[in-house]
Amino acid sequence: MNIVLDGIYDKRSLQVAKTLAKGCYGFDFRPRSFNFIQGYVLEELLNAHDLKQDDIVELHFENDSEFIIKSIIDTVEKYHPKVRLNFGLSSNHDKKILEAFNRAFSITFDEKDNLVYEKISSPLCQSVVLNYEFLHSMADKGLLNSFIVNFYSKVMRVKNEKFQLGIKLNWNSNISMSVIESLDPDYLKFEINSQVERCYRNIDAPKLSEYIEYARKTLAI
Repeated sequence: MNIVLDGIYDKRSLQVAKTLAKGCYGFDFRPRSFNFIQGYVLEELLNAHDLKQDDIVELHFENDSEFIIKSIIDTVEKYHPKVRLNFGLSSNHDKKILEAFNRAFSITFDEKDNLVYEKISSPLCQSVVLNYEFLHSMADKGLLNSFIVNFYSKVMRVKNEKFQLGIKLNWNSNISMSVIESLDPDYLKFEINSQVERCYRNIDAPKLSEYIEYARKTLAI
């Protein structure tokens, strides 16, 4: 099980991610996001940092034009071959948009999205993220096992070995080993925010390290 860091925005946060959270690096292009990064900044980061060929560079978009998305993809692929698009909540986009760029994509499972399993069935969908708070609430209601059985019967039987299942946690999540282990995810995702920053866009590396080590120790990973 890997740890993934989302919302990387500068050299320091990328270096921290390379040290503590390897395998996938998330960059946020949503204009309203506190972790917004510009294309030329990401280009500079990729040019200055050698990532492993198997590492995934994940690009988070929301309501961006096709031209902008394609331009950023082309820029990133000059430096790194493995790009995955992150479109956030599954309900935010229809299947046609998700597949429009003919690239691997990730979505966050939205239980209110009636078409979520249809979108996951796309051969381009190579990652689904489940919010930990949703899973914990299902466990509290005694519904987690039935959800998992339904999820696996509809999802895992149609996915190949490239597919990755993730769980997104908040830094203050009260992690339950039983909830995490019941899903057997490939990775846990955390997002940079004010809880792990000294001030706006100034990452607090010791604090972030403390949170991640707590997760590793709790889950024995």
